[in-house]
Amino acid sequence: MELVPTYTLYGENDDDIEEQWLHCESIAARSALFGWEIQAHRHHHFFQILYVRRGPVEAVIEGRTIAPPAPVAIAMPPRAVHGYRFAEGVEGHVVTLPFGRVERLLDACPEAREIFLRPRVVDLGAARPGAAEVGRQIDALAAEFAGGGAWRSPLIE
Repeated sequence: MELVPTYTLYGENDDDIEEQWLHCESIAARSALFGWEIQAHRHHHFFQILYVRRGPVEAVIEGRTIAPPAPVAIAMPPRAVHGYRFAEGVEGHVVTLPFGRVERLLDACPEAREIFLRPRVVDLGAARPGAAEVGRQIDALAAEFAGGGAWRSPLIE
């Protein structure tokens, strides 16, 4: 039986992210370091959203391979085994949150809890209601995360 590695962020076992309540980076920031391929892995305590604005992605989720067209969001709960292969130059972001934080946010909307318990692939094509807004919000989150303004943390939240 092949062991699936568990990381905080892919390729890292640094606990510093556990002290943050959110991490956001471009897909290229990490995947370019690994030849645009993120091998199968999982996260024990983290929920991730992979947002691909432009470019092809091949995802392996719980052993199943898919190639959804961009724009797409892939939601990954803790302990789900996943990996990705990207084309060089793909555009998008990866947002990582401690799952405890997600659970607290869901306390305000318990009927949505089930949505966050298993992997989801969400087509964000132009015909989907609200799809463009999802992309705008993730782009705004990424810009605020990269910045250092005085109101950074409350604006991210």
